[in-house]
Amino acid sequence: GGGRPAWIADFRDGWPFQPLAARWPTAAQRHIDAALERAVATRAQRTIGATRPIADDLERRLGSRARWIPNGWDPDLEPDIAAAGRELEIEEQGWVTLLHTGLFSGPRARGPRGRDPRALLRALRAINDEAGSDRRRIRLLLAGRPTVEDQELVQQAALGDGVRHLGLLDRASAVALQRRADCLLLITGSDSSEATGKLFEYLAANRPLIALAANNEAARIVDSTGTGVVVAPDDEPGIDA
Repeated sequence: GGGRPAWIADFRDGWPFQPLAARWPTAAQRHIDAALERAVATRAQRTIGATRPIADDLERRLGSRARWIPNGWDPDLEPDIAAAGRELEIEEQGWVTLLHTGLFSGPRARGPRGRDPRALLRALRAINDEAGSDRRRIRLLLAGRPTVEDQELVQQAALGDGVRHLGLLDRASAVALQRRADCLLLITGSDSSEATGKLFEYLAANRPLIALAANNEAARIVDSTGTGVVVAPDDEPGIDA
């Protein structure tokens, strides 16, 4: 009839469930925010969660008809990636390359969404310091805009030529680089729903992953797909191993 068209609410992140934003300071604001979330989640014909915990929360807490639809990969990007790959000039002979693209550390003040690479940096220095002539050292490649915090952490780690900043790259160049690295590095926070879009770029690159993750969607996806190893971000002996 002449009713309202059906519509779908797509939750890329949780609303009050593991939110990106800080908690509202007053009870009145929190009450209004909760009412808005419930209205969206229950009036939509379907809700979609980008990760399984988001969809499960919508269904369990609000009774929403929720489904989990993960991120994927757009094959239409392939020509741009191939062109970018032909222009890339990066030679890392004699090194095992460990590539991280995007924001590296993320402010730890963000709480569960913060990323802390300090255990990784300490493990890398120990590995490279102990490497003999019969074992290649590891070079960490960082592709992305370096923050002040990133620069301070890397300087404190004293990795020398074991780390290289490549600067900010466009997406096609970053993905082309992912496909050339020996291994790809993923660092996550502690939210159970965290599985960044970068993870799916990594999966499409078909390179082995080291996921610094624990008890979250990123860890589950890497483990269930058999695409790499998962170790807690603060487990320095585990990262070393």
